[in-house]
Amino acid sequence: MKLHGVLEDWRRAKEAATPGFLWLRAHRPPPLHLGTAQRRVLRGHEHAVMSVALSADGRTIVSGSWDQTVRVWDLASGECREVIQGTGDVVAIAAGPSRFPFRALRRGLETVIEDAATATPVARFPVPLDHISTFPNGRAWVGTSANHLYIITLEGGEDSSKPKAESAKPDGKESPRSKV
Repeated sequence: MKLHGVLEDWRRAKEAATPGFLWLRAHRPPPLHLGTAQRRVLRGHEHAVMSVALSADGRTIVSGSWDQTVRVWDLASGECREVIQGTGDVVAIAAGPSRFPFRALRRGLETVIEDAATATPVARFPVPLDHISTFPNGRAWVGTSANHLYIITLEGGEDSSKPKAESAKPDGKESPRSKV
């Protein structure tokens, strides 16, 4: 008999013997494999995980959390290889720097564009964007802030210091394009 069956039998017997019996049931995955399809539990985030992505080769998992970190995990070992401060596009981060050489991350009261290989900031946008998604060209991002949808683009060469931005309100009217 599986563990969940044993626990259910125990609960029924206790309730029959002790009317009004109260008990607690955990809704989190157990730390040990219990004969189910569960293969591993990756631990490290301090708050709820809100996004997850798998690399194309299936060797890396990237997770984003309410603790304002993105974690890069080795699937084979379950070890956390990198902790990135901020929240960002976990799909682009999972694809890696060879596919997306820049990454956009919300940090505090701004959005920071980093070189994905070195984590060196290359540009900053003065609005903290949520729900960031990377365009296929790897040099533009879309994100939200309050009732605005922003599209920011990294312009120029290696020494480009300011992304451009467009803002669209939910009513479909665009705000004027501005250099930031």
